[in-house]
Amino acid sequence: MKIAIVINAEKKGFLCSVGDLLESKYGHDITYVARDKNVEKIIQSNLGNNKKIISLDKRKKIVEINNDDILEEAKFFENRYNILFSSLLAMDRGLGQGYFYNVQNVPHIRKSKWTYSKKIRSLVVNFRVYEEIIKDFDIVIVANIGPIIYSVCSKNRCHNFTLSQTRFGDRYMWSNDRYMTSKQIRDNIDELVIQKYKTSTKIVYQTDGGGELNLSKAKVSFTRTFVRAYSVFINEIKKILLGNLSKDGYRPFAWIPTIFFSWVNYKYLDKISIYPSDVSTSKVIYMTLHVEPEISLFRYSPEFSNVYEAIVWLSKSLPAGTILVIKEHPISLAVRSMHFYKFLSKIPNVKFAHIDSLSYDWIQKSILVSTITGSVGTEAIYQNKPVVSFGRHQLINHLPSVEYVSNYEETKIAVKKFLETKSEILFNISKSCLHEAIISSSIELPDFKKCNKSNKLEPDMANIACENLVVTYASIFK
Repeated sequence: MKIAIVINAEKKGFLCSVGDLLESKYGHDITYVARDKNVEKIIQSNLGNNKKIISLDKRKKIVEINNDDILEEAKFFENRYNILFSSLLAMDRGLGQGYFYNVQNVPHIRKSKWTYSKKIRSLVVNFRVYEEIIKDFDIVIVANIGPIIYSVCSKNRCHNFTLSQTRFGDRYMWSNDRYMTSKQIRDNIDELVIQKYKTSTKIVYQTDGGGELNLSKAKVSFTRTFVRAYSVFINEIKKILLGNLSKDGYRPFAWIPTIFFSWVNYKYLDKISIYPSDVSTSKVIYMTLHVEPEISLFRYSPEFSNVYEAIVWLSKSLPAGTILVIKEHPISLAVRSMHFYKFLSKIPNVKFAHIDSLSYDWIQKSILVSTITGSVGTEAIYQNKPVVSFGRHQLINHLPSVEYVSNYEETKIAVKKFLETKSEILFNISKSCLHEAIISSSIELPDFKKCNKSNKLEPDMANIACENLVVTYASIFK
């Protein structure tokens, strides 16, 4: 099999190891697709100078396009791949920064002010380059599958794989779609639900390892704020001295003021927020805000990503005496505006959970949980709570105790249904089916969450991942 290992900013060392094993142990023909010259050097440093490497940067620079025909070419790709360029722009934190209204403190990205035709041109170039590359391969492996790579792979009948979180402990699965899930695990859940599968074995939820690590790094304090600001300052100085600043990205030191916003927002929320022990009513709906701007929200829920609107729909669906408790993610404290929090605080039945309180405690306290793409939905299933899901492609949507909603009316109906129905049998089926599907379709990789920015080889971890990949998709890896 001819396999392309696409390496961008993340998991560089791990992906090098995956490619090396698939070539040396399984006998496949491997080519590395490097984002730029720096990634190319990392591949060569890890694996030697005799590996086949394609440079994305170099390929993009030689693409010739007549700017007078750019819109016609964009329409050609839209028709060819049944995808809208406007939708692609909305998934890009640079080109589509105007879509990220809920995080107004994100620093200005210079390419967000490009002309419309220049933004369209950048997408056309990406389609051109990936079409030229992918047509020669049977399989593409990448850290995060983007909509362009996925579209081109699908059109060329080229399989694509990404190692994705299951949101249970340190277990990961090989995803083969654009939403970081897989047909295998979805089909597995559906079959188990039809059987009304229930296990007699006690199931104990394990907190999502990657999410837990991110939360530990994002804790807010006055000292941490200054340390982070100083760290960013030093890194920016290094970029300037090495000439590594992007002329189309953020301006130098742009993130430093934003870091201090996190402390200001934390102090504001500290004054108005509550802990579970402060709530006297048992009628609590719980929802976590999402990290924004982030791939897991804007790319994996393209149909709906407006968390503010979701809160409004839920709030308007609640009977008197029921409150909606929302909890901010510490990472997003830096990018939300005070305006955002103050407006939410004016909604009468909305309360803020204290940033230092635990989601576990709030889920226990709640009678219903809601999310767009967050791991809180999975955690709720394990705590026997029903879920209203705003994300169309979540795995949990296949469970009987979850209702996917796409508008206010559907939200109101789903909330009413779950407030009036409490079925322990239903909750047990959902938990049993989800757990069985996750365990049977995933592998344990405790250190995977730590190798995101690492350049060093990870042969042991890659060996486990590769073995699972070729076994799970044995019909492909013949």
